[in-house]
Amino acid sequence: MDANKLEDARKQALERIKRYPDDYLGFRDLARISFEKGKYDEALGYFDQALKVNPGIADLHLWKANCYVRKEEYTKGRVEINKALSMDAKIGYAYCLKSRIDLDERKWQSCISNASQALKFDPNDSDSLGNRGSALAHLNRLDEALKDLNRAVELAPGNAISYNNRGMLYCEMNRFRDALVDLNKAIALNPKLLASYETRCKVLKQLHRYNEALADANHAIELGHGKKANSFCHRAATYLHLNRYQEAIADCNKAMTLDPTISGAWQIRGKCELELNQLDKALRDTNKAIELNPLDEPAHYVKGEILAKLGKDDEAMASLEKAMSLRNDSSTLKLHARFAAKQGYYEQAMDDLAPVSKRTMIKSGTVGETKNITALYTRLISKSPKNSSLFYDRAVAYLVGNQPLDALKDLLTYLNMASYSGKAAPQAVSLAVVTYRRLLIENKTALEQFVKPPYNIKNDREIIDRFLRTLKTGSAKPAVIAYLLGEVDDRNLIMKAKDNDQKTINACIVGLDLVYGKNRKKGLSVLGLVKDNGSLKLDEYVLALSELNRLSGKSH
Repeated sequence: MDANKLEDARKQALERIKRYPDDYLGFRDLARISFEKGKYDEALGYFDQALKVNPGIADLHLWKANCYVRKEEYTKGRVEINKALSMDAKIGYAYCLKSRIDLDERKWQSCISNASQALKFDPNDSDSLGNRGSALAHLNRLDEALKDLNRAVELAPGNAISYNNRGMLYCEMNRFRDALVDLNKAIALNPKLLASYETRCKVLKQLHRYNEALADANHAIELGHGKKANSFCHRAATYLHLNRYQEAIADCNKAMTLDPTISGAWQIRGKCELELNQLDKALRDTNKAIELNPLDEPAHYVKGEILAKLGKDDEAMASLEKAMSLRNDSSTLKLHARFAAKQGYYEQAMDDLAPVSKRTMIKSGTVGETKNITALYTRLISKSPKNSSLFYDRAVAYLVGNQPLDALKDLLTYLNMASYSGKAAPQAVSLAVVTYRRLLIENKTALEQFVKPPYNIKNDREIIDRFLRTLKTGSAKPAVIAYLLGEVDDRNLIMKAKDNDQKTINACIVGLDLVYGKNRKKGLSVLGLVKDNGSLKLDEYVLALSELNRLSGKSH
């Protein structure tokens, strides 16, 4: 309601009180107007006056409870809800409000129970569905959560909270672009919804859009009048990504002042201190984060990094195993694999690395990181020289690390070992061809070594022909191979992909092929499409991103 309408409503309420002093409705309306303006203490005063006139109205207690929820005074809110239920135990909204408080207090099971109770009275209560869905998400029951949150959006398409809750879930599911769409919608519907700015900040960080993330963190702090510890944590995490460690530490200190129990602030400060090589401080802060929240996966991971730097590999592995038990992400698996290999546990290292390629093998894309990974693969290959997939994985690491010659050797080795057949062969052939074409431009002399055994490759067409000879008579060529032969145009290859994963792979190959053979400007544009719309879980996404940054003269 705009300011003029609120003022008109206020005048009408005052006139009603003047005419009917024994009628509670005038005070109730004044209270609602104050609530709409965000003046919750003033609203509470008017609701109390309404209750003096008519103490038997349960709805007034629920309005008071809503005020206390907005003020984050949850104990007082529960008192008012219980007063309402003592008058009428069948008020569904009372249970909805209880579930909202449970959600804010991180009482997930209680939230689910109260929201479910509210939904018995009204199965189409979008707020209760949103609360229950959010609690289910925190318990990692993601499919159930998405079902509730989709229904909440369907029922309340004009409710910013519905989009905010689903955006938060998409973020948990690593569906960052879907999350961004929902959070943008939430903010468009309610530009003052602080939680949406905080979550969008987190999503933008995952998409490497750090300056936009910083703007959202600043806006969240402004909306919270500098009193929300979580907002400072989000800005600190953004500063951390920007290597602005002192500013991050300052924000962590502010967050701790507002809420000494906020584990994220201790964890982020510990990570900053690790980067500044202040290992004793870092270990102390990280231990404090774990003490406050034993399920803080990033804190266990950072502790593993700190212990590794202190040369305590066994303890480091134990911390990483705890992080893995909480969240099996690629960075944790890679670091654990490195320690496992260092201590001679090669089978464990291979087990760690097996799923990594499915989660984006080298997400950071930094040369230093890829050198560590390729070194690890080299050690694994020395122990399992007949495992052809290790050569393919190392080739991708070499490509991301800007070592095309080594990558081509590994790709051809993989293809020779697999006799140019198998499920991954078309992809390996495609990467080998575009890498060959890159070397034709950057290091043509180096290609002379591939004419001799064990490769016997005279040109890039020879790589394709060897693959074609493995196809059964009458079987269709894979689309990407047809593209490399000039039989399918680049647009068709990308647009006719069956899903976003395949579209990401095809666009990566097209972008690299265009850059190194036909049209550099168009190739960079295609790689940019991968960056903006590609599937983040794929190695090809990382490869496209690293090449785009390198060719554009940007650091990773």
